Parts: sequence; structure tokens; C-alpha cells
Amino acid sequence: LTRRVILTAAFLCLPASCQSTCPQILADAPPKEVRGNQDILRLINHKDILSIGIRNPAEVIKKSQEIRDRANLENALNVGEFVDTICQMIKMEGCIDRTRPVILSLGTPNLFAGKVHFSVTDIDKLASNLEVSAETLRKGEVYKLPKPANVSLFRFTFVRLRGNQLAMSTSKALLAPPKPADSLLENLSDKDKEILASDDMLIVLGQSAFEGDFRPFLDSSMSATQDDNVRKFLDDLKYAACGIRLDTGIGT
Repeated sequence: LTRRVILTAAFLCLPASCQSTCPQILADAPPKEVRGNQDILRLINHKDILSIGIRNPAEVIKKSQEIRDRANLENALNVGEFVDTICQMIKMEGCIDRTRPVILSLGTPNLFAGKVHFSVTDIDKLASNLEVSAETLRKGEVYKLPKPANVSLFRFTFVRLRGNQLAMSTSKALLAPPKPADSLLENLSDKDKEILASDDMLIVLGQSAFEGDFRPFLDSSMSATQDDNVRKFLDDLKYAACGIRLDTGIGT
């Protein structure tokens, strides 16, 4: 994950929404009916540097394929390939539930730490892929993989399965039960929950993106005339969230 990628995501997300700072932006559109439960909002930690979530990969893959076919696009909106690539790299191909949320979190608590979250359909196949016993996984404890999965700059070494919910991370500490107070769900206004609940994908820059070791990257990108106002804005910012919805061939 490069500095350019993070900064690009940051400045794309900042205008989209930030708690209590510019709620009118999210309120421009009429409220959407809340779809099902809000698992994806509950699974994202609002403090992580960057989180990317897909609420229902199977649905998004179908919609994106329809858009590609209609517009004769060859290399755009290939969500299925994105999901497949992640699964292959972390040895989960053929055993995830594509109708349930997929979450990728980076920078937890530092830039080169990460975590992924999936729902599993076949625990035995998962165990075979990871070269561990299914009985070990079913215990629900944090387990150190004998052969970690290397993904670019990240080394996913630890895994934990609870029921059919699998989390894999670069460190054992990241697999501790999440604190409800840290979830994005608990830090959103009711209005924002309603709006984001209708989105297919979420990109969230968390609190850690605006403080700590990462803050100097943001500060260095500002001009001298921007310093005071932008620094004050970043000091007050808790997170920035961008929702993407694919509907009738249009992404919003």
C-alpha cells in the first residue's frame, strides 16, 4: 500500500462524509430503506487507517457485470476478480460465502498491519487450504498458521474462526474480540446509518488516518496557505466514509 494510494483515498473520502462536520452532504438524497441487518457497519472499526467493505459480493459482482456488458467494458468494475484474488492470496478460494460481507482493513494499528474478514461455507475445505485441522479451527481460538499467507507487504499469520465467521490478520492482537464502541455502527448518526445501509461498498478512513504516524503524510501534502484551516479540520475529524451503490447501471 503506497503513500499515493492512501492519500488518494483520503482526499476522495473527505468530501463524502465526516461525523457532525458536514452531515448535509449525506442528507442530500432522500433516505433509502435499510437493507437487512447492518453487519458491515458493525464489522468495520472506525479507528483503522483504511477499511474496504463489500456488503454482498455476489450481488455486486452481478451488478458490475451487467454494467460492463451494457457499456462493452473489458477491464472495469471487475469486483469478482478482486474478491477471487484476495481469496487466492490468503488461501480461501472455494470456501467463502459470497452473499455475506467481505472486509479488508489496513493499518491496524500501523501502516503495515492488516486484517480480513469473511463468512465461511466449508470449514473442512478451509482447513485443507490452510493446512491445519478442522477441529483446531472449530475451537474458536486464535491460531498461528504453520504457513502464513503473504499478500504484498502483508504477512497474514494468525487466524480465528467463530461459528462461520473467519478473521485472518498479521498479528494476534488484531483478532481480539472487537469493542462495540469502536465499530462504525456505534459512531454513525441514525441518518447516516440509514443512508450507508443501502450502499453496496464502503471505503472508510478511520481515526488513525488523521493522527499518529500517518498524520505527517497528510500534513506534508498541504500548501502553506492551507495549513491552519486544514489542520484544524483534521484535528476534529473522527473518520471519513464513502459509500458506493451500483443500481440500474449507475454507480453513485
